[in-house]
Amino acid sequence: MNYFYSGIWIKFIISLILIQLSCVSVYFDNPKQESLTEIPNQKIGKKLNYYIANDTQFKGKEVLESKLKECKYFDSIENNAYAESEEYFLRININHKLPTFSTATFFYLSYLTYTIVPAWSNQYGYNVFIEFYSHGNKNFETYYLIRKEIAIWIGLIPFIWVNFLTGFETEAFSQLYDQFIIDMMKEKRQTD
Repeated sequence: MNYFYSGIWIKFIISLILIQLSCVSVYFDNPKQESLTEIPNQKIGKKLNYYIANDTQFKGKEVLESKLKECKYFDSIENNAYAESEEYFLRININHKLPTFSTATFFYLSYLTYTIVPAWSNQYGYNVFIEFYSHGNKNFETYYLIRKEIAIWIGLIPFIWVNFLTGFETEAFSQLYDQFIIDMMKEKRQTD
C-alpha cells in the first residue's frame, strides 16, 4: 500500500499549515528601553570576557553575542566561560519559562482537534539573569523577563497579520541588551 497517496501525508501537511495559520503570538513585558543617548560614550576597560549560558529558540542568543561584539565600552571582547577572575567578566544565563502542564495539555488538545479547541498562554518566554564582574568581584546583577503570549484557534486565521506587526525574539533580546547597558552605566555612575 502506498502511504503517500493514501491521504495520510496530505492530511498531515494540511493540518500543519492550518495549525501554523491559526497561531498568533506577541512578545510583551520586554525590558522597557530608555534612551541610549543619555549614556556617556566612555570606555569601561580594555577587555571584556563573557559567557552566555543556554540557548534561545529563535536567535536571541546570537543577537546578544553580536551586540556584545559591537560594544564600544571595551577595547576587546571575547567569549570565555572561565575568565571570571579576569579584569571584566559578563555572565548571562538564559532560562526558558515554559507553559504550565495544563497549558501544554490544552495546546496538545488544540493540535489534535485542528485548532477548533482554542488554547493560549502568556507564561512562555525567558528569564534572563545577568551578572557583571570586575576583577573577580560581582559589581552588578540584574534580572529581565521576556514573555510571549500565544493563542491558537481556527478563528484567529483572519488575524495572523498581527504576527508581522509585533516584535520578534531578536528584537526582544536587542532591547534587553540595550536596557542592560543603560542599567549598568547608571549603576556605575552611582558607585563612582
